[in-house]
Amino acid sequence: GDYNGDGLADWAVMLTDPEGGRRLWKVVALMQTDDGSYEAYELKRFKEETAGRDHRKAGEVIPPEPPQHFELNTLAAGQRHERSDEGPYDVDAIILAAVENAESPHPFGYRFVWRPQLKGFATRRFSGMSE
Repeated sequence: GDYNGDGLADWAVMLTDPEGGRRLWKVVALMQTDDGSYEAYELKRFKEETAGRDHRKAGEVIPPEPPQHFELNTLAAGQRHERSDEGPYDVDAIILAAVENAESPHPFGYRFVWRPQLKGFATRRFSGMSE
């Protein structure tokens, strides 16, 4: 995609730990610069956590939602995302949406869109996507 509107090809990728995301994985945007190199922006990190004492699994290590449960897509400038009704935006946006399955009956996702005034991405979590 072209996530900041500069006409250069940018990338969004999912990176996992050596265990395939069982302990840690993240979504990164790689923004091409004029000299052909890329600047990396970490958009979202999913990692294992220890449940707090108020949680029914207190003290247990809870793995992150696996990356296989998500789809990473580019939402073209001027388009709306059909499952979440995100958009339209002036530049391409990144959509990370949970795949609808029995384990995720209430699908959700994240939208990342470049904001020049921030010199970075604005993030919004969405839920209750339509079918």
